Amino acid sequence: MPRCRTLFPDSEPKNWIFMKSLPNGLEQPAHRDYYSIPPDEDLYDYTRLPGSVIVGIDHGSFIYGYGWNRHVALEIEKKVIEIKKGDIIIFRGHFIHGGGDYKKLNYRVHCFLDPTKVKGRHARKDNSIDLIRVMPKKISVDENAEQKCYVYRCGLTFSSRALLRKHIRGHGFLRQRLPFDHYAAKTQAQIKPRPVRPRGLAYQVNL
Repeated sequence: MPRCRTLFPDSEPKNWIFMKSLPNGLEQPAHRDYYSIPPDEDLYDYTRLPGSVIVGIDHGSFIYGYGWNRHVALEIEKKVIEIKKGDIIIFRGHFIHGGGDYKKLNYRVHCFLDPTKVKGRHARKDNSIDLIRVMPKKISVDENAEQKCYVYRCGLTFSSRALLRKHIRGHGFLRQRLPFDHYAAKTQAQIKPRPVRPRGLAYQVNL
């Protein structure tokens, strides 16, 4: 692997794996190949970081990549990375990715790049990966669930988010309780008036 030596001169390829994907299978869950990269590591010095290699030996190989966020995978950042026959993809060990869902039989080769000068800092157990949660494009919200008004000192409860939104609009642009808020009329008498504070900094003193 002379190309790996060029990009990762202090790393050594290990654990060569021949991967086989059956037709109509599911896509691989989003994951990282390495999960113990120290937080104080210099991420710009790629020679000190572990890496992964995928070699395409069939046409139509691909994986899913999830941007450069190291902590969570976002569905809106999900991209298809195509791997042609003979292509070699090299990426950092903390890159979030997942194998593709193939429509026909596919073979490819996978190996890991362990830095030789960083002893014991990037330990990786055999046949183990760090699974990452994928955040969907749109988080579902139950529109019919009971909702509570979050405006200060209101706390009224409504049977749906639609009624809550209508009520919130009645609080005004600044989320203040205004006289035309008929939903708040029932509790208006329970609210204690705020003390009036002087607006100026100068006071008149009679001697």
